[in-house]
Amino acid sequence: MRVLITSPEISKQGGVANYVGILRRYLDAQVDLCVVGGRDHQESWWNVLSRLIADSLGFYRKTGEQSWDIVHLNPSLAWKAVIRDGILLYIAKRRGLKTVVSFHGWSKRFEACLTGRRLRWFQRIYFSADAMVVLARQFEQVLRAWGYARPVYLETTMVADELLEHFVMEDRLAANPRCATSLLFLARVERDKGIYETIDAFRLLKGRHSGLRLMIAGDGAGLPASQAYVRRLGIEGVEFLGNLRGVQKVEAFRNADVYVLPSFHGEGMPTSIAEAMVFGLPVVTRAVGGLRDFFADGTMGFMTESTDCRVLARLIERLVVDPGLRDQISRYNHEYAKTHFLASCVARRMESVYRSVVQEVPGAEHVVFPTGAGACCATVRVSAGARRGEETRVH
Repeated sequence: MRVLITSPEISKQGGVANYVGILRRYLDAQVDLCVVGGRDHQESWWNVLSRLIADSLGFYRKTGEQSWDIVHLNPSLAWKAVIRDGILLYIAKRRGLKTVVSFHGWSKRFEACLTGRRLRWFQRIYFSADAMVVLARQFEQVLRAWGYARPVYLETTMVADELLEHFVMEDRLAANPRCATSLLFLARVERDKGIYETIDAFRLLKGRHSGLRLMIAGDGAGLPASQAYVRRLGIEGVEFLGNLRGVQKVEAFRNADVYVLPSFHGEGMPTSIAEAMVFGLPVVTRAVGGLRDFFADGTMGFMTESTDCRVLARLIERLVVDPGLRDQISRYNHEYAKTHFLASCVARRMESVYRSVVQEVPGAEHVVFPTGAGACCATVRVSAGARRGEETRVH
């Protein structure tokens, strides 16, 4: 099978680039990439327009180079990505190509703007896709409400299998301190990722647990302001690690006791949470995106709707002071993540999506993560009824 996948530069930081970079290594199909998307979050309108034209022309040439079995587009539901990939989808369909559209991020603000003529444009372009892939059941429900009647698959982000090559879960448990000492925030450092809520919660806890430290890994537009905030408040025990990759990233997860990500960004499903879980870290997070579909509160850590740093601090503290609870959650998260989030498993599921689209199989089965907190693995069958707009049935 010959698959063309769109992606930002693989070397760039970001969920889509990380997803595609890992996925292509585990697919059995013949894969080629078409690089599209932003290089600079602060670029001018002129640069955006110039890049859109260049991306469209590059994609047009790429789709004409050989006979592709399927084209896999990877936008987020946000204005620039939707316009760009709408043009690419139009080109692919004009060439008679089978298409899969995977939505990664999902902006609720942009969703609310899709009304009237804007929604009709979206329907006219995106409803030509042969299948869609989403990271949360609530996104599928929105697509169905808008009238999309073809298959919608629920999927996850992924963790590269090789990250676990030298990781032994029993070593983590053996080293589990009586009182947790290290919190980890690993994400793009932006306000809407919950960086200030994390710092403020740590400041509250630091007064009660003097040995506690906070490791902040990642870069982003909010990094300088976050560093200045820590200095201004005189908070001790905060370490900014910068953007981590490879061995450095693995070591950050190994050295942490609790993972914290109180994001209120338009998340699909945060990759860093899957990574934290595969390394056996208890997680404290907010109920965003696909986390609602599988995260078992109290079993995998704690999930809240609140953005109050005092609420966050109370949840973190329960994990800081209770080594038995951390052990229990660590074992569960490690096994759960190995079963559902490893790239080898996700790639097999994506290949089944490709085959279903290429072969036009009306009742293809697709194994995904549990459909509710604590549930066992479920099988989603995309039935002929779903093609007529009926709800996808879960068995």
